Amino acid sequence: MNKNILVKNLKDRFGAVEEDLTYDKENINYLDERNEIQNIYSWSFEAFVKHYQLIRKYGLEEKLLNDLAWKIENLLENHEIVGLKNSEFYKQFGDHTIIEDALMRRQI
Repeated sequence: MNKNILVKNLKDRFGAVEEDLTYDKENINYLDERNEIQNIYSWSFEAFVKHYQLIRKYGLEEKLLNDLAWKIENLLENHEIVGLKNSEFYKQFGDHTIIEDALMRRQI
């Protein structure tokens, strides 16, 4: 279906208004920085603790905790999990539901 016909149908049926979405440089920079932070800190427990305020500022706390929980469930050896339980990360975030669930599924 032609885009113009589709837009006309939407306007006629629902009173829809076509908008031209453009992103300014500031928004693009923010998204680029957010993506970079996500890539850098998503797999390190120590980096998560050290850069937590920055992670939180960019709204990545839950996403990165989920990434770390996946790491706990699928990548860490038992001795690494024991070490994790003695870490600063565990002291600060071990009671977070996402992390508790991951550890519980590992049953260690």
